[in-house]
Amino acid sequence: MPSAWWNLCQEIENYLKECKEERNYSPFTIRNYRYALERQFKALKDEKMTTNPRKIGKEELFFLRDVHFTELATPKYKWHMISQLVCFCKWAGNTNITKIRMIYGDTSRTHVRWLNEDEVLTVMKNVETSLEELIIHCELGLGMRRIEVQRLRLESFHFGRENYVSIQGKGRNGGKYRRVPLRKDTRAIVEEFLEYRKNIVRGHEDCGFLVVHNWNCSPKPYGKTGIDKILEHLSKRTGVKFSNHDLRRTFGRRMFRSGVPIEEIASILGHEDTKTTLKYLGLDHDDLSHAMDKLYQYDQKTIFPKMEIFDDSQEK
Repeated sequence: MPSAWWNLCQEIENYLKECKEERNYSPFTIRNYRYALERQFKALKDEKMTTNPRKIGKEELFFLRDVHFTELATPKYKWHMISQLVCFCKWAGNTNITKIRMIYGDTSRTHVRWLNEDEVLTVMKNVETSLEELIIHCELGLGMRRIEVQRLRLESFHFGRENYVSIQGKGRNGGKYRRVPLRKDTRAIVEEFLEYRKNIVRGHEDCGFLVVHNWNCSPKPYGKTGIDKILEHLSKRTGVKFSNHDLRRTFGRRMFRSGVPIEEIASILGHEDTKTTLKYLGLDHDDLSHAMDKLYQYDQKTIFPKMEIFDDSQEK
């Protein structure tokens, strides 16, 4: 009869296989996940604590944070490692682990960036092909992830009584679907790209994916490396450094600054809660100063007039 440890290792491999096949994680990411899970479960085993992913709780997580990961480990590293364990346990059926509140310290990301308005304008003015324009529009104009652009199909964009794009997001079993309303300029961009796409698929069996390229005389959907290279060329040409996710984060911040409620931004981005959306917005000093200005304007309408009446009555 297989041991509990053997069963756990098999379960980890099944989880990683799903991450690779359904979530399109890179081999590098898979190696990191395997290392994080094996290291932490081994630490729990050595401490004679439970290694059943469905039973891991507060005691085990606090042990990992406070004992296993020494003070030399940064708060960000502890959060990163334990978060991967929590994701696996949740996948395995642990319904209580996500309710545990853990404090790590400063886990803010240091390499995250957003494009400013001048950079957005530069990128949009320098697209040279309909393929570049479509990808930029999907990520910077509609807030899609790279994997969501890859998964777009010919029938994903709907034009008619309701104009929307059906997006297959990330996650288990191929990801959740969501509908995102289209911009006024989306239709023209998509139709121009479809004309370009006809030359790629002409005379070949169509695979049904929207963003395709010729591979051995056969239309194939772009992989993540292909899309990365397209944006890399555009980045070098414009002198603006950005990644796929920089564009998506910039989309969220620009929606917020245009006055869209955060709940609506979360829904468009496919976030389950606004906490994740807040991280995308990256509110800076200008945003917070604007918040203070709005409070002051509110005070001018509500508090200050009453204070003047009170002062007048005092003088009398």
